[in-house]
Amino acid sequence: MNAKSEIICYSDDDWCGDKVDRRSTTGYFFKFLNASVAWCSRKQPVVV
Repeated sequence: MNAKSEIICYSDDDWCGDKVDRRSTTGYFFKFLNASVAWCSRKQPVVV
């Protein structure tokens, strides 16, 4: 097996992307050996 043992992380955000409530969404995604190991996406709970 010649696979590199590395963790890859992607993240993104969408500022005020929801046209109805103007809340932002952020998220992340982790890969290890080309397999998904963790991910999350959340909408901002409060607009300030």
